[in-house]
Formats: sequence, structure tokens, C-alpha cells
Amino acid sequence: MTLLSMVSVMNRRQEIIDALLDMIKKEGLTVNFTMSELARKVDIGKSTIYEYFSTKEDVIQAAITQLFEQMIETIFNQPFDDTHDFESLFKEQLRFMFELNDQKKYIMRYIQMEYEHSFPKFIQPSMIQKMQQLRLFYEERFANIIKKGITEGVIPGPLDAKKTFMVQSLVSGSIMRYTNVDVEHTLSLDETIDAIYDSLIVIVKE
Repeated sequence: MTLLSMVSVMNRRQEIIDALLDMIKKEGLTVNFTMSELARKVDIGKSTIYEYFSTKEDVIQAAITQLFEQMIETIFNQPFDDTHDFESLFKEQLRFMFELNDQKKYIMRYIQMEYEHSFPKFIQPSMIQKMQQLRLFYEERFANIIKKGITEGVIPGPLDAKKTFMVQSLVSGSIMRYTNVDVEHTLSLDETIDAIYDSLIVIVKE
């Protein structure tokens, strides 16, 4: 196969994946579709899809894997300047997560444990592992931010197990609530972040 034909194959394969991703963005990861519908979206015959993917599950796996890998790369590559003060770091991280959610509501909710088993069964193991990696990453990130607060004397530390649990619950619970599309937000983003920070300070100083 020539380089040109290889590029053509990759482009058509990506067109099919992109078409499914567009459907996922509108209807969520559990979108229901037929291969005929997907083919019409790409303006090709259904049989052409099978030149690139053996089964419908193969297309779904390729699309969702790409989706999660792009999001993971975005999160892992997020700038993190630990020279900023504790309050700034804490609020910057919350803002990043909330703004990412606004851009990718259809995927952010799957960071939450209760949504893990909504993945198609044939891709659950790999996707669940990726979500666990993300949660561990953010647990470590916020743990380092809390350490910064202790160093600055903003947080009386070290935190005991109870307060650590309460802080983790505050952060994760706030993110979960913000990613819930059924919840109406009465506060602006800035007000939400300020309220979470103020609550954190109350918890650690009790």
C-alpha cells in the first residue's frame, strides 16, 4: 500500500469516527444508532464502513477511546503553577473542571463512579481504568493544593482523616453536582467557586 493510499484509508476511517463522535456529543455515550444511519452521515454506503471496522462495536470502541484519550490529555496537560497561592490554585482547578464540563457535558459525568457501568460492556474494563486514572490524578492534585494551604497557614494541618474525607467530599460532590445536567444552577461560576472555597475554609477550621 502506498503512502497516499494509507493516508486515504486513515482519513476515511477518521471520518467515520468523527461522524459517530458528533452523534455522541448530541445524544451521549449511550447513543443508539444503526450502521446505515452512520453511513448516511458520512455519505458512504454501509458496506464501506465494514472495510474499516469489523463490527458496530469496533466503531464505538474507536470513537469512545479517542474521546477519552483526548480529554485525558487535556486534563493531564493542564498548566499547573504551584508558585500561585493556595486560594488561587484551588479556585483555578475548580474553574478548569467546571469549564471543561461546560465544553464536554456528554463525557464529564462518566468520571463519576455511579456512571461507570453505563459504558457498553465490551469496553467497560478499559474505560473504567481510564476513569480511575483521572480520579487518582485529581485526588493527588487537590491533595498537593491542600498541602500548599497548610504550608501557608491558611489551613490548620495536618488534616485528620475526618476532615480529609469532608474536604474530598466537598470537592468531588461539587463537581458531581455541577456535571449533573438535571440540576439548575442559580449561582454564577464565580459565585459557585467562591462558595466552595468558603465552605472548605469553614470545614478545615472547625
